[in-house]
Amino acid sequence: MKLQLPSNPFAPRKPRLVVPKLVLYRGRGMLLFRFIVRAKVFQLMGFLACAVFASVVLTTSNPDPMDLAAVGALAVGCIVTSYCIWYYSGRYVGEMSLLLPERRVVRFSVLDFWGNREDNDVPLERVVAPWHNRSVAEVRSQARQSLMPIEVKDDRQYYISVPHGHVLQKEVRNKRVLQKLLYGAPLDQEDGATAGGQTADGSEQGAAAQGIVTHVGRTVGSGAPVRGLGTSDIPPVDPAPGLRLTTTCGRW
Repeated sequence: MKLQLPSNPFAPRKPRLVVPKLVLYRGRGMLLFRFIVRAKVFQLMGFLACAVFASVVLTTSNPDPMDLAAVGALAVGCIVTSYCIWYYSGRYVGEMSLLLPERRVVRFSVLDFWGNREDNDVPLERVVAPWHNRSVAEVRSQARQSLMPIEVKDDRQYYISVPHGHVLQKEVRNKRVLQKLLYGAPLDQEDGATAGGQTADGSEQGAAAQGIVTHVGRTVGSGAPVRGLGTSDIPPVDPAPGLRLTTTCGRW
């Protein structure tokens, strides 16, 4: 975890631009997470109560060390908890999409300090593919993680959940876009270039990544919950031209 100072919560919000986009992924539990983020006001009220109690204790002639320690611990706890909630609210991806028609900008939608939606548009070149130059075992291990990091140069580290999130790909011809993005392959590359177990650069990691995303997409498309992926759960690479995935998750 990199220490980062909070941005100004009172700065004017950027206007949300309505542009065509291809939604690739949506995170689970965003409404609950938004409630938790907005509940920070209760933590601030607790911090104010600490300040009042501290002023009463400090005005006495002989303050009790235990009272001072309790006030200090409560104040530090409120600050640390608020910081951790703010830290992950700006990194847990509620929606990841690709702006159309150029497909050169990735939009990461997260929550700001107040729990409002914040869209961060990042050029595709700045996204560090987490599965690039990874072995099959490493790709499978990352796909099982509850939170998988995606590094963005000169910005921050975002988190998506492959086992628990919703993989959304509305068009059949775009059903491998997320896999290509995670692997670092060109988005305009044909699916047949990786169908033989190798990618365009001659490596074999693409087969596992392709199978993982195909498995997750089929499960979401059938309406069944997506759980952890074991080695036996990863199917062979299958273009599946007739596969069409649904968008059944709630909006936030």
